[in-house]
Amino acid sequence: MLCRTGLSILLSAYLMGSTPAVSQTPCEWFDHNGDGFLGANTWLYVLGQYGADGELDLDGDGWVDADDVLSFMPYFGHSCPVAWHDTTATPHLLGLVLVEWATASEDLASLSDVLPAGTTTYRLYAHVADPSDRILGGFGTDSAPMSVSTDGVFFGFGSEGPDDSQLASDVNPLFYGFAPAMEYNTWLTLGEEPGTTDVLSMAAMTAPLSADASTIGWSDAIGGVWFNSASIDTPQAEEGLILIGQFTPVGGTFLTGTLNLLLESYANGEHEIERVEGLTFGTDNLAVLGCMDAEAANFNPAATFPSGSCFIEGDFDGNGEIGLSDFLDLLEQFGCTDCPGGDFNDDGVVNVQDILLFLTWL
Repeated sequence: MLCRTGLSILLSAYLMGSTPAVSQTPCEWFDHNGDGFLGANTWLYVLGQYGADGELDLDGDGWVDADDVLSFMPYFGHSCPVAWHDTTATPHLLGLVLVEWATASEDLASLSDVLPAGTTTYRLYAHVADPSDRILGGFGTDSAPMSVSTDGVFFGFGSEGPDDSQLASDVNPLFYGFAPAMEYNTWLTLGEEPGTTDVLSMAAMTAPLSADASTIGWSDAIGGVWFNSASIDTPQAEEGLILIGQFTPVGGTFLTGTLNLLLESYANGEHEIERVEGLTFGTDNLAVLGCMDAEAANFNPAATFPSGSCFIEGDFDGNGEIGLSDFLDLLEQFGCTDCPGGDFNDDGVVNVQDILLFLTWL
C-alpha cells in the first residue's frame, strides 16, 4: 500500500511518542555550530551521529536513523532562520516508470566480468506532477522496507570488484572503451547519469545497502538513505520523469521492487515536502516512452507514456500548425539532397513534388 506521511517535527513528536520541544525551529535543531547555515558541516554532524544515540534523534526512538536524516534533508543548503516546511496536500509523486533501456547485442567485457549477449538493462524513473518537483532521496527502514530483486543476479552492483557500483557516480564512462559492459552496470541516482556534471554530488549513502547478488535494499531498524550530499540543486523533472536507477539482471526472468522517496516542490509557491512509501515497479508492468499523438508524424503506437516532442509533418516552426512560416522554411530547402524534413516523398531531394504535397496540407 502506498503511504503518504508528513515530515515535520510535529509528526515525529506526536506519532513516535517522543517529547522534543516542538517550538524549536529547524536551525535550533540542526545548526550545531551556530554559523547560520545548514550546509556541508551540518551534514557531517548529522551523519556523524548516524546509528548512535545522539541529540539529533528527533523522533526519540533511541538512535539517529533514516527518519531523522529525512527530517533534516529538506533544510540542507538553507540559511537561518528557516521555518518548518509544509507537507503538500496535493500528491506530486505520481508513481514509478520502468522502461527497457538497452539490450546487449553481443558479449561485453567489464574489468572483471562479462555481460552476456541478450541481457536487457532497465531504467527506473519517478513520475512527478510539476517541473519544480525534485527527489531529495530514497530510503528504506524496518517499517518501510526498500527492496529491488531479481531471480538472476544484478550485473556490476556491489563494492568488492574494481568495476562495481552502487551509485551512478561510481561508474566512470572513460572505462567504456575497454570495458564496455560497465555502461550496463546497476546503480542508483537522483536524476544524473554517469559522466554528467553533477553526478558526483549524488555519491552519498547513510549506510551500505544490504545487497546480495539478487537483492538490493534496506529493511533494518536504522535504515538507510541515498541522497545528494553536495548541493540542493538536484535535477528537476524532464517531461515529468526523474531518473532514479539502472538495473541489469543477468540470467533471470523478472525484476521487481518497492521504493520509498522524499520529494520537494515549489509548485504552489511554497516549499512543500512529500514522503511516499510503498512505490512498486516490475518488468510485468513496463512502460514504452514515445509520442502518443496519433496525428503526429512520429506517433509511436506502442507508446504507453508520453515522452519527447510530437511532430506534425511540415510544421517546421513547431507551433502545432502548418502555415506561411513553414512554407518559407520549405522554400529555403528547395534543391537540398540532405533535408529529410522537407523531402516528404522520400525521393532524395526537396523539389516541386514536395512543395505541391505541402500545399495540400494548408
